[in-house]
Amino acid sequence: MYRQLAQQLRSAIAMGTYKTGDRIPAEPELALTHGVSRITARQAVMHLAKEKLVVRRQGKGTFVAEPPVHHDLLDPHGIFDELVAKGVNPRTELLELTERVAPATVAEKLRSGGRRLTHWKRLYLRRGTPFAVSWVWLAPWLPKLTREQIARHSSYHLFEGPLKIKVAYADLSIRARAATPELRRTLRLRGREPLIALERVSYDAEGVPIEYTLYWANAEAYEFVLRLRGAVPITSSMQGIK
Repeated sequence: MYRQLAQQLRSAIAMGTYKTGDRIPAEPELALTHGVSRITARQAVMHLAKEKLVVRRQGKGTFVAEPPVHHDLLDPHGIFDELVAKGVNPRTELLELTERVAPATVAEKLRSGGRRLTHWKRLYLRRGTPFAVSWVWLAPWLPKLTREQIARHSSYHLFEGPLKIKVAYADLSIRARAATPELRRTLRLRGREPLIALERVSYDAEGVPIEYTLYWANAEAYEFVLRLRGAVPITSSMQGIK
């Protein structure tokens, strides 16, 4: 019975009867409307919560959850522009802007040695809720940017605009990482939700690194997608791994 009720609620969400952010009927109301017990209604709601279709908020009720943000890894635009193209239209906040020596791993990738680099942190929000934050480092030989320019434009817009540099290609790597206390506060994480970390190094046409970005996203609200043509030999590429 609870699976049948869950399917009815799932269909109502898919058809738009309950939209993102809407509060669905309380369990007693669901039980009365559908002629089931409160236990059955509770099981149905818990089933949808496990599927991430709804989110339960203590003392407030159960609400239709935000769908995950889809980020196409093959899209040539920057992260912000790709999200806008997908209809996400995130709001951003510039959290920090400094000039400092980069960590050794960043300095190695940007070939910057011990020089001071322009560095900023940017928060991404959807409907007022944070879902990602980026840490950006620029190569030391690039022209200086103003705080207003950085706050108003994405990294790739800065390259195409004020910096007048074309990004020829970028190296990307993705891994799961545990959230630090700072990231938990920034992304307003309540528990120990995992984070997806995307590391990007962008290069100009001559193969010179010009930008390093570490992009942290809430794994429960974000997913990277990739469309490949033909067979994908995943297992063969893993041969030799022990």
